[in-house]
Amino acid sequence: MSLELSWGQIEECGKFPAERRKRFIFSVGNDFEAHGPALPPEIDSIMARSLAYHLALNTGAYYAGHIPFTSDRVGGIARAWSPTHIDFEVFVEKTVEFIKDAMGKFPWKAERVIIFVGHGGLIPLLMMGDELSQRFGVKTRVGFVAGVGQVELPKNLEARDTVEKILAGAGEHAYILEHSVAAALGVLDWAKLEQLNRDAEKDPREVLRKHPALAGLGGYQLFGDAKKYGCLKEVGLEFVLNDFLERRKIVVSKELGEVLIQSALKTAELLLL
Repeated sequence: MSLELSWGQIEECGKFPAERRKRFIFSVGNDFEAHGPALPPEIDSIMARSLAYHLALNTGAYYAGHIPFTSDRVGGIARAWSPTHIDFEVFVEKTVEFIKDAMGKFPWKAERVIIFVGHGGLIPLLMMGDELSQRFGVKTRVGFVAGVGQVELPKNLEARDTVEKILAGAGEHAYILEHSVAAALGVLDWAKLEQLNRDAEKDPREVLRKHPALAGLGGYQLFGDAKKYGCLKEVGLEFVLNDFLERRKIVVSKELGEVLIQSALKTAELLLL
């Protein structure tokens, strides 16, 4: 009797349908972007990679890789806080090349490509599913780790109204949501956050002068050239700046971060359908 197992025999093993491994998941974020002293510069990518990994773990889809490029919808001014920024058109071409190369290295053909975006500057990519489907030759879906729709927020959540407005589309960079998700993922520097909040209680504007990426890139909005950085208000970041100036601290809730992660995972599973 032959001990050589067929492809089909191996494929039947495990709890997931065999076709699930033909769903290729990719993550993309920003691997080097300022978010203030308490967050790692790759927090956007950490969020995207975590979501991609856990979706693969929960569903049997295949996490095929992390895209190491980034861009920003506000254009070249982003290099002030994101020095690895490249023009969006160049980013798209590099991303297509990266995914095609990865797809070609597997012994089975992808039937679906899913891209998880962890960086708000890449929101235009969410509208490119049809174009990317044509370029890859398989259906392609693009999802975002934030903006997860209806979320059951923790009871007694501080700054609840602010969080609700952010989730409804007010926009955020380096504020309550990102710090809370970082806390849930175990990558938040609590000591640096506590020092930041002590300083903000005394003078929030001075904190933003020292750490301009905080609170919706608030330092650039306050102290930067209005013609150069005025677009930051246009993409909705003025709300979190004003909230920080009034609140004089960054609220962080690990429980909120956990809720956001679980909600994002549930929403992400729809991309597999």
